[in-house]
Amino acid sequence: MLVYAGARATFFVEGQAVEADPASVRREVAAGMAVGAHSYGHSKELPDMSQQDFADDLRRTGDAIASAAGVSPALFRAPYGHTSDTMLRALGE
Repeated sequence: MLVYAGARATFFVEGQAVEADPASVRREVAAGMAVGAHSYGHSKELPDMSQQDFADDLRRTGDAIASAAGVSPALFRAPYGHTSDTMLRALGE
């Protein structure tokens, strides 16, 4: 449940969670919150993926958010805080 008392927050969401409950991300956006990507399925394997596979995961997550709430995420938070040079290159593009 989203409780709004004038505070602003950024929610980092998983694409699969957005697809399972699109109304949740719609409520966040409607309340003025920012929504960022947190990968499609919270995989520990993201740092080991090829640049293309990671970009596809990120795109799939962004598409889920855009479809549910009409916004595209400008921020990304890596699951477990694990990143790689490959991920950073893909994010830079």
